[in-house]
Amino acid sequence: MSAVLDESSGLQKESVQHDTLMGFHVRFGHLAYDTIERIAKDPASGIAITSHERSRCTTCAEGKQTRADQPKKDTGAHAPVDRVGGVICSDLKGPITPRDRRGNRYLVNFVDHKTNYCRIFLAKTKDQAAKYFEDFLIYFEKRFECKVHVLRTDGGAEYNNVDEFCKKSGVARQKSEAKNQAANGKAERMHRTVMNMVRCMLFASELPLSFWGDAAEYAAYILNRSPTRANEGRKSPLEILTGRAPSLQDIVVFGSSCAVFVDTNKKNLQKRSQPGQIVGKSEETKGYR
Repeated sequence: MSAVLDESSGLQKESVQHDTLMGFHVRFGHLAYDTIERIAKDPASGIAITSHERSRCTTCAEGKQTRADQPKKDTGAHAPVDRVGGVICSDLKGPITPRDRRGNRYLVNFVDHKTNYCRIFLAKTKDQAAKYFEDFLIYFEKRFECKVHVLRTDGGAEYNNVDEFCKKSGVARQKSEAKNQAANGKAERMHRTVMNMVRCMLFASELPLSFWGDAAEYAAYILNRSPTRANEGRKSPLEILTGRAPSLQDIVVFGSSCAVFVDTNKKNLQKRSQPGQIVGKSEETKGYR
């Protein structure tokens, strides 16, 4: 089955997507207003803001509230972070309650230190982290024509069985010092950013909490296409990797109404579609989920 946007939702595909600043704020998983305005200034983004009025977002207050303590700087930012694939940081988060709708309890991220490009994988058990690094390595090196040099993680046992694969692949291993989270701070901060967006998307959509896995994957999809202060010139991760600013026309509100196509080969009088809700996009496929 494939999903298409419901025209009644006002989100049908256009050459340029028009919406208010607040509307795009919700579409983009509750990104900062300044970030969205910066996105809209680039003609390649495919979006146009019709009203720049800012209002307090109660969903952000519910989903992003933190203590006053500021995160420490990543103390592991030594060579070779100045090249794409030079250092890939990874961290595992969980167990998360409840399980997501596919039975997963953990999030595993892989973040390119140079560009802040992030891939999220969902796992049922901790020991899947090593297998997902293999998947990430193949995908990242092939898509962006680069070489991964270093995998940096904490000292968790979930990464122990990745050592042999790294040796075969020519990837060096770095483990952060015990009880020093700042040594792998980039991956841990990415988890915090993603989970802030996850909470906001779930609260705003009123979907069950078991959709947190879909929201996390969609958050990474959005972040990879959004400008970030962590990159020189506030470029998005994909702009650095590909040399061109990505379009954001396909970003819609998490949980948007859609019509899901139904294969009618078996029954001629069967309904051609059924109502559904969009819960994200994939880096590897064109359609919505």
